[in-house]
Amino acid sequence: MWLGQDGIFTRTHELLRDLSEGGAFVETSQKFAVGSILNIQFTLPEVHRPISTTVAVRHLKDGIGFGVQFLDLSPEDHEVVSAFLSRHSARQVNSREF
Repeated sequence: MWLGQDGIFTRTHELLRDLSEGGAFVETSQKFAVGSILNIQFTLPEVHRPISTTVAVRHLKDGIGFGVQFLDLSPEDHEVVSAFLSRHSARQVNSREF
């Protein structure tokens, strides 16, 4: 996963969990305030290109990470995420790391 702010991306070891069409949970020790705007880039199994989007931090779990809402997922990337989710049950997706 790549995480960025103000156009500067850094390769990170954070994990993307609980993926949905509207957002995800970023498991990390980094701290951002609710309302922070970030850029993330991630890959999904079976998908051969990265997905990039701007996100807003919507909730925090101290010491664990934060939930984000996708703000500008392109129609193509939305279709990729939607197709991925439809191929996998919610239980499998919630326990997977991206």
